[in-house]
Amino acid sequence: MDINKSIQSAFQYYQSGDLRQAKLACSEILKEQPDNEQILYLLGIVLTQLEEYDPAIRHIERSLRLNEGNADGYLALGAIYQKKGLPDEAIKYYLKAVGIDPDFAEAYENLGDIFRDRQQFDEAVAYYKKAVHYFPDAAEIYCKLGNIFKVKRQLDLAAYYYRRALLYNAGYAEAHNNLGSIYFMQRRLDEAIKHYQKALRINPDLSGLRVNLEDALNEKMQFEEGVNNYKDWLRFSVKIGAMKVTMLINSVINRFYFKTLNIQYHPDLNFDENYKAGLKGQILRKIFNDAKIFDNIDGIFSDLDRLCTIRDYFANHGEMKPLQNKNGFVPVDGKPAEVASLERLHKEFMSTASNIEARLIKVLGPWIG
Repeated sequence: MDINKSIQSAFQYYQSGDLRQAKLACSEILKEQPDNEQILYLLGIVLTQLEEYDPAIRHIERSLRLNEGNADGYLALGAIYQKKGLPDEAIKYYLKAVGIDPDFAEAYENLGDIFRDRQQFDEAVAYYKKAVHYFPDAAEIYCKLGNIFKVKRQLDLAAYYYRRALLYNAGYAEAHNNLGSIYFMQRRLDEAIKHYQKALRINPDLSGLRVNLEDALNEKMQFEEGVNNYKDWLRFSVKIGAMKVTMLINSVINRFYFKTLNIQYHPDLNFDENYKAGLKGQILRKIFNDAKIFDNIDGIFSDLDRLCTIRDYFANHGEMKPLQNKNGFVPVDGKPAEVASLERLHKEFMSTASNIEARLIKVLGPWIG
């Protein structure tokens, strides 16, 4: 037997995926050279892939007795014990591997996998970070880090690691899908849909992807309907509030002036400048001799100016669309800046309207009975 040629053939069989022939070739070589460390190790790897774990362990252990400095051998033993469901044994061999080769990224990654499966996430993160330190373009490890932070509900960190994964592998469908899920949870629906669609183009059969995309598209439709409905409700509330203040002022005017000045105001009068100036002038002329009332009335009209400004903004802010989200007006998270701005104005309007009502009643109460 030409040993060198046989060894070359054994490796060629293994590399081509012909594991049965590789196993046979290694066995023949070991009959001639039973202490060939290289072939013992190769046969152990072949047997592992054939899921013949116990003989694989025996051959790799024999190879390690001949070469104790082979970090790959300890990695291989760790992987076998991990597959056999013996994580403590696996950890022991992975630690031996990194003890020999401190830069051994694959061993750190496998340690991270074990602690992740045990839900010991801090330990898992520490090992994954060591792995990417020595293998900085390992997209899959970044994705694993993202998955842990997703479980821990640290969504910004999860998104960061998914983006890192995509930086090194833009065609990584799982990372696109997972990043889409983070954006979905953050109600960044357009970005979620974009990444789901990218994942779909890369791997249409990825588990759960089509459901995720459908959910995001439905949520986006409902969200937009909810935003429109919520904005419409804010506009309607302001409109009603303005009418209420108008009616209150007209009621005061009618009750206060009708008998004394014989002035009758139409109930649909708007807050125009002439109206405000005329009202203010008449009230001030009637009660100019009461300094306390004079000061309060001036404050009322300052509030009235602000009320008109807000009312006019709402009146000109888009068209009414009677749509409603089945879950309410608008989700709490991911609220558009425009809606948040409208909310602040609405809150200011209602507060100002309440102030006007309270001050009118307080100041003019004695006059209107």
